[in-house]
Amino acid sequence: MTYPAPEADAPVTVLDPGRRRPDDGDITLLDPGRSRPAVPEGLPPALHARFTVLRRLDRTGAEADVYLVQERASGAERVLKLYRGPGPEPAVRTFLANKQSRHVVTVTEAGTADDRGYEVMEHLAGGSLAELRHDDPARLGAEALTGLVRQLTDALTEVHANGIVHRDVKPANILVRRLAPLEVALIDFGISLHAPIDRSVTDASGTVRYMPPEYVSGQLVTTAFDWWSLGISVLELATGQPFLDGLDDVLIRVEITSGPVSTEAVVDPRLRLLCRGLLAQSLDDRWGAEQVTEWLDGGSPDVPTGYAAPAGAAEAEVEAEQPYPYADTEYRNRVLLAVAMTANWEHTAQLLFGDDPEPLRALNTWREQFPPDPEYTDAPGEPANVRLLRLLRSMAPMLPPIYRGVNVVRTTLPAIARGAFTNDGNLPAIVRDLWRFELLPLLATGRAGAGLTGGDGLDEVDRQWRLRRRQWHEAARGIEDPQVRTQLEGAGGARTRALALSLWATVADDNTRAEIRRARAEEARRFRLPWFSGLLERPDGMWLAYLVRDHAEERAEEQLAAARRRAWLNRNRRFREWSRRQNRPVALSWAVAGVFLMIALCAVLIGVSDAVAPASDSAVLNAWVATMFAGLAALTAEAVLAWEIGGRFHPRYSTLGAAFIALGRAARSVAGRGIAVAVLLGVLAVAAVLTAYQPMVTPLLGGLGIVSWAVPRFMRWRTDQEHERAEADRGAQELLAARAT
Repeated sequence: MTYPAPEADAPVTVLDPGRRRPDDGDITLLDPGRSRPAVPEGLPPALHARFTVLRRLDRTGAEADVYLVQERASGAERVLKLYRGPGPEPAVRTFLANKQSRHVVTVTEAGTADDRGYEVMEHLAGGSLAELRHDDPARLGAEALTGLVRQLTDALTEVHANGIVHRDVKPANILVRRLAPLEVALIDFGISLHAPIDRSVTDASGTVRYMPPEYVSGQLVTTAFDWWSLGISVLELATGQPFLDGLDDVLIRVEITSGPVSTEAVVDPRLRLLCRGLLAQSLDDRWGAEQVTEWLDGGSPDVPTGYAAPAGAAEAEVEAEQPYPYADTEYRNRVLLAVAMTANWEHTAQLLFGDDPEPLRALNTWREQFPPDPEYTDAPGEPANVRLLRLLRSMAPMLPPIYRGVNVVRTTLPAIARGAFTNDGNLPAIVRDLWRFELLPLLATGRAGAGLTGGDGLDEVDRQWRLRRRQWHEAARGIEDPQVRTQLEGAGGARTRALALSLWATVADDNTRAEIRRARAEEARRFRLPWFSGLLERPDGMWLAYLVRDHAEERAEEQLAAARRRAWLNRNRRFREWSRRQNRPVALSWAVAGVFLMIALCAVLIGVSDAVAPASDSAVLNAWVATMFAGLAALTAEAVLAWEIGGRFHPRYSTLGAAFIALGRAARSVAGRGIAVAVLLGVLAVAAVLTAYQPMVTPLLGGLGIVSWAVPRFMRWRTDQEHERAEADRGAQELLAARAT
């Protein structure tokens, strides 16, 4: 037996916040009671004396370490699985020691070493079906998959006959014994249970995407668990895609308990029938060994058509004289039609409320055969999904509360709200619709169906939800920070997050509340923001703080950066003063460069004016003299300013630097760049015209501008210096306070 290794050259995909990377070796969750302390690497002495470790097999399972070893006595290669606890239940070990099926891994030895259970198994070097699906998908065609199902049916039949439920059937736990013809064996019985009768458990062990709905919602373990897992495995192998790819475990649980699994992506009709049978929501409808064997023999056992109506609902309905055709079936029963439409939600919404009004008109005509629902009104201005929900609830108000394919009940609302808060899939839109159109009371009439929960308590959830939103609005009025106030009020783009979090706060359990309270308290200690800490003292404060934590983190980082700058200013105040004085020559050079640029520009303009000759020779001569005096005055003012400011003169306070900064700011956008160029050209044109007729004015204006501009630049530098000194003093005080504590 061997285990799949990860692909070393596979590119790593960057995921959105709140999501995780699914793969073929999804992590198997451990029972809370099986958590363990760290264990030393390597084998216990008793096993080390008998086996040489060739390599550690890279597995993502959490309950054991798996090694490829060689027996010192015989040289044979084996797989050694060393559990971090006692290992499987005794009944499971007994079964593995006496199993008959070739399609269950052979365990040659099991025992305990240093209080850790272990198993020695055959080494199957062909890899897993997950690896085979990735490396050679063409090998897993319909015929090959049928053969795999036959082998796994043989394995599961023997497993179940011994009262064992595997609980972790998945492609990564099915190893290839032989490629031609393809032969496989089921491995990894680490979390298997002895359940000769239906058994409820309190743990959440298993791989979430392969768990059946009755286990997700109620931890019920029956042999039907493994048949569901087999159905998901066949679905993945047939489509080449992981089931519910990209969703985290919480959202997968919501999807599994929200209704039938879509099998439309399975191309082969026989395999699609198998998947529909194995993935029935109801335990009573789900295929087992008998139905799968019939299917393998070419039969077509019955499969459920979709959502199941509550017991007796359809039988109590009066049937219409004229049928209504829908999805290749004629319906005379409103409840059964509503069930079929609910199972095909997206298609039905598009059909009835799309561009063509005829399907809805035909349905309304057919519905006239039944007593009217006085509370139903169709609002064309509402979204198609909302209109469909109102229509279906009027036809069958007792159907399980399904909206857009999601079973909206108290047990799924926490995951729905959390997913909406983190912007997962269509959950934000669902939460917005629940709020805006007050859909929870409408869904509260739904009763439980096969594999689905009823809407008990949804009307009370809606009332508490709206009360909490009003309280949050009132809490926002006392917040000075406008961004925090906007988020708490749920205005603008923050609306969905505020709605989702307030719904989550309404339905969260005690464990979730405790975790969120602990996390926010830790953040309050880390952020050191008085307003954030103050939120935690309010009613619902931990949720309010959760809503604005991202903004608080940004503010905390800004404050931390400012504190670090203050500390740096305090540590380096002497160096900065020394640097200011030492860099005066550099500052003077920038002052000379700025004045030289002014003189050069004036010289060019006066030269052009002299060549064009609109001005007299005396006027041009006066302009040269004015240029000399203006340059001298500007140089004096600029040099004095540069000497006083020192090393920080350029670029913030110099003529050249300030001009370039202003132009750069104006040119940050395309429109701003065009305006900056136009202004610059306009100034040059005015200067050229003015110099042509009054050449002395231009150098005088230039010199006067630099001299007069020196005063505000000097005052700005003084203000900046005082601010830095104050910041440095504050940094020194903070350092003393930190040392005192």
